[in-house]
Amino acid sequence: MPRAEIAGGGFAGLTVATLLARAGWDTTVHERAPAIREIGAGLFITHNGLVAIERLGLLDELAPHGAQLTHAVALDRDGRTLTDVELTGCGRTWLFPRERLIDALHAAAERAGARIVTSSEIVSATPDALRLGDGRTVRADLVIGADGYRSTVRRTLGLQRTAHDLGTVSLRFLLPSRELCGDDVTRQYWSGPRRVAVTACSPTQTYVYFACPHGDESAWSGPSYLDTWRDSFPVLMPLFDELRTHEPYVGRYGLVRCRAWSSGNAALLGDAAHALAPTLGQGTNLAMVNACSLVEFVTKDRGPIAERLARWERRTRPVTDASQRWSSLIDWTTRYWPIAIESWRSPAISWLSGRGRGRFDIRAGSYVAPVELAAPVAGA
Repeated sequence: MPRAEIAGGGFAGLTVATLLARAGWDTTVHERAPAIREIGAGLFITHNGLVAIERLGLLDELAPHGAQLTHAVALDRDGRTLTDVELTGCGRTWLFPRERLIDALHAAAERAGARIVTSSEIVSATPDALRLGDGRTVRADLVIGADGYRSTVRRTLGLQRTAHDLGTVSLRFLLPSRELCGDDVTRQYWSGPRRVAVTACSPTQTYVYFACPHGDESAWSGPSYLDTWRDSFPVLMPLFDELRTHEPYVGRYGLVRCRAWSSGNAALLGDAAHALAPTLGQGTNLAMVNACSLVEFVTKDRGPIAERLARWERRTRPVTDASQRWSSLIDWTTRYWPIAIESWRSPAISWLSGRGRGRFDIRAGSYVAPVELAAPVAGA
C-alpha cells in the first residue's frame, strides 16, 4: 500500500488526505495545532471550489449551513449601484462559515481512513520524508507540504522564490443574525482605498469584511477605528453600530511564489505553494481543486511519482499563476485608484476579474471536467 505523509490539516491538506485515502493510500496528516480548527469568518466558494466539494461528496451536507449567492453588487460610499453581476453557471458562488467547511473536510478525511495527528510539528522535509518535532523521521512514497503561508516544507526543500506580506489589511466579522442582510446577495461598498462587504453566510449568519491599506492604521487599529469607517461610508451607519460589540479577525494579505511546486516525491499545496491576495476569492478554491488534480495525476498516471508531480504542475500551475497575477493587480487597483474616476473603478475591477479567469482540467476517470476561476467581486 503506497504511503503519504501530509504537513498541514487545513483545506488543502484535508482534501488531498481524503482523496488519497479513498484511493487506497496509507495517509497521515500532521497538524501542529492541538486541534483541527479554522480562524476567520466566512469563505467564498466559487465554481472551481464547488467542483472539488462535489468531488468529495460534501455539497449536500454543507448546503443547509451555507448561502448560495444570487448576485454580486458593487456600490459607492452612498449606496449607489455601480455593477450588478448575476452569479450563475461558472460564476456560481456559495458562502460558508470557515469552521463549518473545515469540520466537514476533517470528518470526510477520517471517514476515508486518513489518520489525523494533532500537536505534530514539522521541523524539516526532504523529497521523501518529514522530520517531526519529536525527533522522528517519517518516510513516504508521497510527501505533501500543505502547511500554509510560512511553510516549513517549502523552506527546507528550497522551493521558495519569494514570500512577503502585501500592503492590505482585512478585518472580518461573522454576525449571528441576518438582520443586516436579508437576501442572498453579496454587496461590496467602495470609498477611496477602503472597501466594506456585507453578505449572507448561512441561514442565520452574516459575513462582513473590511479591507484597507496597511498604512491606513486608524482604520484597523485602536479603540475608535470604527469611527473612521463611519466617515467613509455614511450609508452603513447601522452596520457600524452593530459591529461595536464584535471583535474582528485582523489579517494581512500575503504572496508566495515558488521556483517549483515539487522536489522529488514531495509537493506543495495551497498557501504553501501560491498564497495570493483574496480579491478573486480564490485562495481556498485553488487549494482544494489543485489537491483534487494532484490526486488524479498521482493515482492514475504512470511512471515515477516525481515525474507525475512534474506533469501535474505543468498542467495546473499556469491557471494558478494567472489567478495570482490578476488578484495582485486587483488588490493594487483597490489601493491606488484615482478618486477623480471613482465611478469607473468597480467596472474596471469586474473586467479584470473576468480577465483573471482561466481554465484547466481535473482528470476524473474517463471524463474531463472544465473548471473556471472566480466570479467578479468575490473575495476579501
